[in-house]
Amino acid sequence: MSHRLARSFLATAALLAATAAAAPGTASAAPAFTCEASALRGTILGVALEPVVYGRGQECKSGQAVPTVDVPELLQANVLVAAGRKTNDGTRPAALAAGGLAGVNVKLLPSIPIPLPIDQAVAGIAPITVPIPVAGQLLGLPNGNLVIDVAAALKRLASPLPQSNILSAGVLSSVASATCDGAAATPKLAGSSTISGLSVLGQKIDLDTGLQQNLNVIDTASLDPSNLTVAQLDLGLPVLDQVQLGVVQALIQPVLDALPTITVPPAVLQVKVTANEQTKDATSLTQRALRVQASLVGRPLLDLVVGEAKVSATGDCPKVTGSGGEPVELQCTDRKLVLLDVFEERGRVRLRGAANRDFVGKTIDLKFRASGNRVVAKAKVARNGSFETTAPLPRTKVRSTNTARYTAVRGKERSLPLKLVRRMRTSSVTSNGGNVTIKGRISLPLASPAQEIRLVRRVACGKAQLIKRFKPKSDGTFSVTVRASSRPAVYRATTRVRKVVTNPKTYPTFTLPRGIDLNQR
Repeated sequence: MSHRLARSFLATAALLAATAAAAPGTASAAPAFTCEASALRGTILGVALEPVVYGRGQECKSGQAVPTVDVPELLQANVLVAAGRKTNDGTRPAALAAGGLAGVNVKLLPSIPIPLPIDQAVAGIAPITVPIPVAGQLLGLPNGNLVIDVAAALKRLASPLPQSNILSAGVLSSVASATCDGAAATPKLAGSSTISGLSVLGQKIDLDTGLQQNLNVIDTASLDPSNLTVAQLDLGLPVLDQVQLGVVQALIQPVLDALPTITVPPAVLQVKVTANEQTKDATSLTQRALRVQASLVGRPLLDLVVGEAKVSATGDCPKVTGSGGEPVELQCTDRKLVLLDVFEERGRVRLRGAANRDFVGKTIDLKFRASGNRVVAKAKVARNGSFETTAPLPRTKVRSTNTARYTAVRGKERSLPLKLVRRMRTSSVTSNGGNVTIKGRISLPLASPAQEIRLVRRVACGKAQLIKRFKPKSDGTFSVTVRASSRPAVYRATTRVRKVVTNPKTYPTFTLPRGIDLNQR
């Protein structure tokens, strides 16, 4: 689960690492990045705690830390994540950090070692010894003395600390990024926090305002020792019958009556919460999801920073000149290989992809999962970073299965695997006269009536803009022309279809992202 949360953080961070697409080309040296992340940092009952931290004081690199210590019983968390990522792009280098928790509960436990008002109120009451008379012994009571620990009994009678949550949350996480966009002279710094399901003392919190609240967790006004019974005093006697209980109660009652009534002040819990903090200077940015401070009867209980991420960048962004830069499809990924499309054409499987400039002129292996990841085709990377080839069509019984997936491989670099059969695919993306034309096909059956197609264009990493709505033809083909962006762009189309003609229920389907760089194609 921690890996899934880390990926979620990094996907959110992609929104911050927006790579604006100026004309790509060769570049000068990149700035130096550092990235730090902490899931949780602070003190609980005076003990310093930071169970998982990533990259503190080190050059940024891609990776994830694992927890090194257990969290105290007071704190519960299903997932703790501290991770970082560096994009080694010669024209648009970037770094980010992500830290946080999921499934968070801070509980107020009865065993907290903080003296409560009841402890102070009964501190002067010493145990009392009462001899057992001969008459009591004749009734079966043991020979000797009764030791009455009135203070312990009163503490047991006082209202215990409730086992409620001081704080609860679904997710508390932060990301911070430093990005070169190909145009600005210095890296752009940005940060954001994700806070979901936050409540303090059972109340949902408005994140637009801070919170400071006091609560009487123990509200016992007074305790009268004369009301104590034999059972409440825990005298260590064997099981007694009703007559014996009456004798013992009569023996101890004068002693209890002589004790004064104990006044117990309330036990006050103070909680302060600050959400979504950001501090920034010329070269660094720190993002914090939450800071929570709590004290009980004036004694510090906890002081925690939850979900902290920090990035810093020193030096200038690369100066981009000329042409021949990274394919637009690689701008929002740290992968060096991307398989863009796989489809059947004229009895063969056509495969198209894009590669990092380091692979220009080199050969890419195309592997097929259903054959045990055997190499089924090879392709040479063109100067613009694209590659294309064909492979034999697999057996009919395999083509539509989940194992009919292809992967582009070069050394240790691998693309994500793509399925051969898709309900919706793009056949071409072309530009002419300031317009972009996108053609494709949806496999039948369509919805009834046919659902509209929504065409979106990526405007930043992780952020898309709806630019057109239109309907496919009855045979599932579609073609749409829109005004081109002034920057290299990636397009994707989505719609809803039926699985079978006899069932009216519809399901979402979409094309793979397809890019077009107006400066290169």
